[in-house]
Amino acid sequence: MSGSLDRGVSPVVATVLMVAVVVVLAATVGVLLIGVDSPSEPPRVVVSVDERQFTEGAELDDEPGACDASYEVGFLVQIDLLDAADRIYVVVRAETGETLKTVWDDPEAAGVGSERFLANEQEGNAGVDVDIGEDGSDDWAVCPDESGTLAFYAEYEGDNWLLTEYEY
Repeated sequence: MSGSLDRGVSPVVATVLMVAVVVVLAATVGVLLIGVDSPSEPPRVVVSVDERQFTEGAELDDEPGACDASYEVGFLVQIDLLDAADRIYVVVRAETGETLKTVWDDPEAAGVGSERFLANEQEGNAGVDVDIGEDGSDDWAVCPDESGTLAFYAEYEGDNWLLTEYEY
């Protein structure tokens, strides 16, 4: 008699274990597909940077923060490729610290090929006053003998992605 009881228990235990495994697998797959946000992929954005000399609006001669040279340094930035971005900004690292400035608030509206000129003072309508000179104060020129780094980032869907770094 005990032999027949043992055989009846085995299929019940097997069925309970199989149901438990299926429930655990279903819960795992459900969490992966529904509840967890995967990190977004970086947007395809390319900017190019070209260092330029300028004298129009430059702080030269005896003005406070002026360059000893006959010109200041600025940076022409252009969007070369743009799939998506909410904002493009630059972090300027100089001897005095870091400064963050927005270059494009809505780059998609500006579009591929649009340019901005980064300098101490706005030059024309496309200028962005970055105040990135030696002492980091407002209205201080970037002179030819200074050095630093411009790090360009794209902000997209709450994430920030490094696009390029330019050393001057």
